[in-house]
Formats: sequence, structure tokens, C-alpha cells
Amino acid sequence: MLRARHRVLAAMHNQATQQGRYLGGRPPYGYQLVDAGPHPNPADARWGRRLQRLAPDPRASSALLIRGQVQAAEGVVTLVADRIEALDLSMVTAPSRDFR
Repeated sequence: MLRARHRVLAAMHNQATQQGRYLGGRPPYGYQLVDAGPHPNPADARWGRRLQRLAPDPRASSALLIRGQVQAAEGVVTLVADRIEALDLSMVTAPSRDFR
């Protein structure tokens, strides 16, 4: 049983890292799912399933960029929220808002 689990986890890791495939679930904040072409399995492709990959979300990229700059410059995480709240980022939605 452990050997089979190890093989499955190794195959999933390979698909995610080397093939660039997204294996499912909600994408991390700052990323969105985009089409990556037809499914490699012919049976799944006949059903219309497509591959997906992660790409930066243009709406949230400004908030992530600011967070990285402030954290790198000042090293204080609490200042990050204050800086982002001071900006007009009304176009950036909360991560959970897209997945209701």
C-alpha cells in the first residue's frame, strides 16, 4: 500500500513540477487558472476536458508586488497590511469572493 502511494505522489509531483500541470484545488492568491491545451489522455479529451496551469492574476499582482517590496525593504509583516490598505486597490477582490 505504501509503495503504491509513493508512486502516485511521485507521479503527481512530476506532473506539477516538470510538466507544469495544475493538479486541482483553489489557486493560490495572486494566481488564476488558464487553459493549457487539450488533455493528454484521449478519453478525457473526447469528454472535452482541458489542462489548466497557473498564471499570475493581473488584478492581484499590484497587491502582491507591494507586499513583496515592503516585506523585503522593512522586514515587518504588520506594515504590509497598512501600506496595502492605504492604496486604492478596490479592483482587487478577496480570494474567497471568486469561489463562492
